[in-house]
Amino acid sequence: GKDIRRVLNRIIMPILQKEDLSLMQVYALGGIETGQITNISTLCEMLDMSQGNASSLSKRLEAMGCINRVRSKEDERIVNLVITKTGSEKLHNIKAYFERLTPVFEEVPEEEFDTIEKGLVALSNVLIKLHEVSSEQMD
Repeated sequence: GKDIRRVLNRIIMPILQKEDLSLMQVYALGGIETGQITNISTLCEMLDMSQGNASSLSKRLEAMGCINRVRSKEDERIVNLVITKTGSEKLHNIKAYFERLTPVFEEVPEEEFDTIEKGLVALSNVLIKLHEVSSEQMD
């Protein structure tokens, strides 16, 4: 567990630090760029965070020049999120970094990917059961 996390951090952190973004900010920018995240409400839903945290995250991205926060003309309570050139460039740099790593995946035999997939499905099933049990305990 710790070894996997350590290796993943060594792979992911350099590009995030270079672009001065957290993983959550990258998820948000990606969602905004694809149109899956259009405002604070959809940011909350997509990233499973509170209204306050989503608002703080969007304000930080705006301060960095990655997005613009635009109040809706129809309903001032709604803050629309629009990616800027800077935000798109940062995302592009991150995608390019990971694309340079893809040849490694092409060398992995298909059987290993099958094993990894089965393990991830099993992990997902355990996490779903844990969530169900923890939800029941909260009722």
